[in-house]
Amino acid sequence: MLINKSVLDLAFRGFKPVYSQANLEASSEFEKTAMTVPSASRDETCA
Repeated sequence: MLINKSVLDLAFRGFKPVYSQANLEASSEFEKTAMTVPSASRDETCA
């Protein structure tokens, strides 16, 4: 198979929707190891 720009464009058109859908359906695991801290501003300084 010859790999050129048009072949790569076609491949990425197929991969992007599959990746995006899988990413949306994947479960999130961050709650097991991290916590959400509310913020009142854009920047925070932790002491």
